[in-house]
Amino acid sequence: MTRLADRTGRTTRRLTGVLTAVLCLGLEIAALCAVVSAFRVDPSGPWDDAGLLAVELSSFTGGLIATLSGLVRAVPIAMGRMRAGWFVPPAVLLLVAILRFFWVDVSYPL
Repeated sequence: MTRLADRTGRTTRRLTGVLTAVLCLGLEIAALCAVVSAFRVDPSGPWDDAGLLAVELSSFTGGLIATLSGLVRAVPIAMGRMRAGWFVPPAVLLLVAILRFFWVDVSYPL
């Protein structure tokens, strides 16, 4: 009976790890798309409200999704199943999104 319980526990841990990895990868791809779209939109000037709003909204969305990806990783890292280095990709995406958001705000003042 203990062998069956050990096998079931290992299978559950593996399945949970795979599902967490797929979820994190999907979230990071979505965050990356939002951040890249924030860089692809180039407002014409301070009067281009639609362009400025698109950049700010894309940056905010990318940062929000990157934060969510980091929170999803927090549980496996706290349990010791993942190393702390796995926080780097969402942290970099969050930092780039924040920088783009504030760069547009400084570059195109009201």
